[in-house]
Amino acid sequence: MKNLYTCSRVVEMTTTTIQAGTKVVITDADGVEHLVEALSGIEQKGHSFPIVWVNRPMRSGDFEPTPWPAEAVRMVSDG
Repeated sequence: MKNLYTCSRVVEMTTTTIQAGTKVVITDADGVEHLVEALSGIEQKGHSFPIVWVNRPMRSGDFEPTPWPAEAVRMVSDG
């Protein structure tokens, strides 16, 4: 049953327009949301599951390009 949910979620995500430069919200393993910039659109090829490359902020103040599971990425709403 979990695979069916994952598949439907992936289909939903591919209808959005995430691309490099898009402001997105990522959810980490603790359920905390972070506003970041996407460095790519949703990628599947070469990965076990769909990912989006994001510019993850580090404690040092720098940023690190990080692959993030697409199911934990959403576009920032305009409203």
